[in-house]
This record gives sequence, C-alpha cells and structure tokens, in this order.
Amino acid sequence: LVQGMSDEVHGIATHPSQPYVVIASYSGALYLWDYNQKVLVMVRQFDASRLRPRCVAYEPNANYIAIGFTSGIVKVLDPSTLEDVATFKNAKEPIVDISFSPLGDMFATADADHHVAVWKLSLERIVEEEGPEAEADPMAEATIKATWIYLGRHRSHWRPITALEFGLRDDGRQTLVSVGEDRCLVEYDLDESSVGSGVVLKEPPKRIEVSAVPTAATWHPLLGTGANRDFEDRVVTANSEYKLMQWNADNKSCRRTTLGPTFGQPINKLLPLVKPSPRDPDTDAADSIPHPRLGYLAYSTCEKVVGLCKMPLDGNPNKAMGLIAHPGPISCIAVSHDSQTLVTAGGTDATVNLWQINTEVLDAAEAGSYPEPRLNEAGEAVAEDEMTPKERAEATRTRMAPFLALLEGGEGGEAHDELVDFFYYAQLRSQGENTTAPREVSGRVPLSEIPNLMRALGYYPSEAQVSNMVNEVKYSKFTTTGEVLDSVDLPQFIQLYVNHRPIFGVDKPQVEEAFKVLSDAAANQTLNLDGVEGPGSGVGKGGPSFDFASTFNDMSTVDWAELKEKLLTAGESLSDDDLKVCLRALTGSDELPDGPLTAETFIDQVLGFEDYEEDE
Repeated sequence: LVQGMSDEVHGIATHPSQPYVVIASYSGALYLWDYNQKVLVMVRQFDASRLRPRCVAYEPNANYIAIGFTSGIVKVLDPSTLEDVATFKNAKEPIVDISFSPLGDMFATADADHHVAVWKLSLERIVEEEGPEAEADPMAEATIKATWIYLGRHRSHWRPITALEFGLRDDGRQTLVSVGEDRCLVEYDLDESSVGSGVVLKEPPKRIEVSAVPTAATWHPLLGTGANRDFEDRVVTANSEYKLMQWNADNKSCRRTTLGPTFGQPINKLLPLVKPSPRDPDTDAADSIPHPRLGYLAYSTCEKVVGLCKMPLDGNPNKAMGLIAHPGPISCIAVSHDSQTLVTAGGTDATVNLWQINTEVLDAAEAGSYPEPRLNEAGEAVAEDEMTPKERAEATRTRMAPFLALLEGGEGGEAHDELVDFFYYAQLRSQGENTTAPREVSGRVPLSEIPNLMRALGYYPSEAQVSNMVNEVKYSKFTTTGEVLDSVDLPQFIQLYVNHRPIFGVDKPQVEEAFKVLSDAAANQTLNLDGVEGPGSGVGKGGPSFDFASTFNDMSTVDWAELKEKLLTAGESLSDDDLKVCLRALTGSDELPDGPLTAETFIDQVLGFEDYEEDE
C-alpha cells in the first residue's frame, strides 16, 4: 500500500464497513487510505514533539476513531474529518494497546506502566423545547449528546501487557480480558466499573503459565450450528513456547493446549477474520448459518512472519500457514471488514503491506493431510458406526496421520512403537500387573496414568501442566455434548503428547539463565535498599539495589543450601525423599557438597549434559 513513510508505523486499523485503513506514524501523521483504490483520502498532522501516535482503533459502528500516543494521551476523533471529539490525559507512560467493545459503547487502553484504563459512552437526550412537559414527552423533538466518560484505570499486571481484548459472551454480555508477561490472565467487571468505583476486576488475576510467557490473546468464536454448536465461551492465548491454549472464560481452567505455528518467532498478535457481533433476538442464532470465514485466525510473529490458522485448533500443522511479510519486526496487523485482506505494518521499515486472504488453501492443505476416506455406493463417506472394526481402525489411523507424522520416525518408527508399548503397559498397570483375573483390553487407560506415560516418553510436565492435560481430556467433549470423560484412548493420547511436549529441550543457556535469576533474586533480597520483595523487586525494580550478579558474581553462583531450600519449599516443591531419589539417580549420592554451586558445575556434574560440538 505505501512504502517509505517518514517514520515508524506502529498503529493500523481498518474501517468496519468500508475499504479504508487508518495508519498512525511516529512522524505525528495520521493517514486515511482507501486500500482498494490505493488513494490517500485524508491526513491529520499532530505535533510529533508532544503527540506521536502509537496505536489506533475504529469503533465497530464507525462513529469514532480512538488513538493512543506515546505521551500517554488518548484522543477520540471523528472518522469523517479526523478532528478531535475528546482528549484525555490520564497516563504518563506510552499507550501500547487500544480496543473498542463489540457494541461500541466502551473502549479500553493498556499503557507501558501496566495499567488498563476504561472509557464508557454516555448518551444524553436534550429536548429542544423547554419545560417539564416537553422533557417527559418521548415524541418531542430532541437531540442525542454523546460523551465519552473516563471510568478509571487499574494496575492489573506487574509486567508488560501483551494483549487487551474485548469479547461478546454467548448470552450477549460484553467482557474484557488482558494477559501479560507476568503470566496472568485478568478479567474486568464492566458492569461494576464506574466513575465512583473505578475499574473493577471480576476476580483476582489468574496465573495461567508456569514457564512460558503469554504473548497474544483473542476470544474463541462459537463454532458449529444447531446441536453441534459450541456453548462454552473460551479465551485463546499464544505463548513463548509456540503453544495455543484455550481457557474457560468463567473458571479460567485450561480446556486445550495445541501446537501453534512454528514459523520464526512466537506469535505476538491473534485476530479473528470475523469479528463477534451481537445476536439478533428475532432469530435463532444457534441455527443460523455462520460466516464462512468464522473459523479462521490471522496472526503475526515478532519477526517477519504473518499467517493464518484454521479452527478448531487441534495441533494439525497442515491447518496453519505462514509467509515472510517484512524484513524485520512486525509492529501490527489488521483484517479488513470483509475478511478478504490482511494489512501489516513493519514498524521500522516504514512500510504497510496488503495481503489477499485465501482460506481455501488451508482447507485444501488440511484435506490433503488425510488419505481419501472410503466411499459407499452413493459416493458418500461411510460413517464410522457403519464400519466393521477393521475399517474403523483404518479410519482412525487415517485421521491420526498428521499427528503420527510429528513423531520422530513417523508412523511405525521407534518413537511410535515405544509410545504404543507404554500405552498398553499402562492398561496392564491400571488393572494390576499381578492380577489373575481375565484382562479387559478396552483400548483406554485412566486419566491418572497420563503423567506416568508422559514421563516414560521423556517429557516431565509440572503439576500444573499435568492438571491441564487431565482437564483437557476430561472436558474434551464438554463444549459440544456436555460429557465428562474419565479415561483416554490411544489416538487421543498421541494428540495430547505431540501437542504438549516442548518444542525445544532444556539446554545449557536455559540452565545458566535460571542460575542467573536465582543469583539475582538472592542478591536483591539481601541488598535491595528499600527492602521490597515480590513483584516490585528485582534488578532495576523496587528502588535502588546492587546488581549482585554482575558486581560480585559473574559466574551466577548459588549456594547449594539455599538452592536445596527452594527446591523443598518454593513453587511445586519436592519432598526430601523425592529430592534424594533424584540426586541419587543423577550423581549416585543422596546429597551434594555444601558451598557455592555454579551453573557450569551443575550442568556437568549433576545433570551430566554432554557437548556435541564438532571439531573444526
């Protein structure tokens, strides 16, 4: 669309019903383009020394444009003239995200100081004729005065906010959630938030990650029609470990974890191709025909790549694609009102590109990942309940082909054979290894065997991750049928394994980084001058403190006694017996020598990592 702009582009927004896109540049300029005709329609120039546009959003009814600036100022503009409607100065830090509610009566911002602020549209009826009778007469001539009211802000995160998303619940209620690098998901109570009470949280922040960092979020559309329609509202988050996770919007429990696109860097933005819209009370929305592109997401990564995902999200790599859109970081993306065009901005490359969206390619890629199904005489696919057991097994193998290909060696490879052996051994374990009763080969194992199977295959999940896996299987049919499961079959376990296992194993740099974090934490706890601990503490936080790691301890040394205490008491702690078992397996001894322990010593002498560097 445009190349060689005068400064960086960090904000773009598309018109909700017309082929227009608003581009915000650090030069202080706000451009309105017709992207079909490639014509510049209008420009508004701000004083870049005070007002550098950082993010921009269209109101769903196209009545307003909201802009957040690097100075913390927020402006609401008339989209037809780009003139000011309202100006607010409620933050000192840059506005990093801005979003309107689906009904257009609220908007929210996130700033670099981790605050979320909310505004609400107030409509006042002004009668032209004077007198109480005229004011009480609903037929009297009147005008509607619209005013944006600032409700307040809430510092709901203690690290940078990575996503701020309004959603429309199945019952028509609007809701707002945010996620941040503090690994928390926060929901805001829009009904209780007011000028008097400020921005109110629905519940305390929910920690949703153990090791990964949430990098993007969006609301999952309710797919299907009639009896097969979803009825559970969910939030989808992307994280730094290339996973897409679905969370129940009410209790914030994990419903599913799937492998996300692995093209380049982790995802930093998720956008549905079709935005949510309120139900029509005169029609049965559950039986209406959904938009043909409802089940697709557009995404961008931190570096170079944008792409599409097809829902439902199940980890099939053939349901995602990516391409290089810019030579460097991607600052923002937007989807056109008709879901036909993706607009991308490269930030520092001062370029805005347009991409035509072709979902049929994803449909064909997904279909091509499965062998052709068996057809009956009428040329229709045979239903599984009409198949013989052998045919049903073959149909299951066909359905599992994309996931079996993700195992090392594919179907029939060493990893696949080992997984099958462990699964059938788990069936024996669940019935008792020494039982003399006839064996029941059901093809399923209890959910309690999932962590044992994962560990046998070399994946050691945390207790929180085990809980997520169990809940995923337990409620896998809940969103469509309401059924709760208590066991898992082999195909479902294979999908669970390939989706949950980490993309990359633990390597030396990760261990060294962990030691550095422990060393810094110990240093700040003892040397932080204001004595603050917790979220506000850390190097460079909670007041002045010495950087112990760089000043006194370049090797990131941790005292073994302190490390042992943390292993026994902090986080998902080990028992003393479990720790001894681990040390005995790793070193042959129940204890390590007292004294300082460096990352290098821990890697070589405890974990036993080997170097695989080739001699030059």
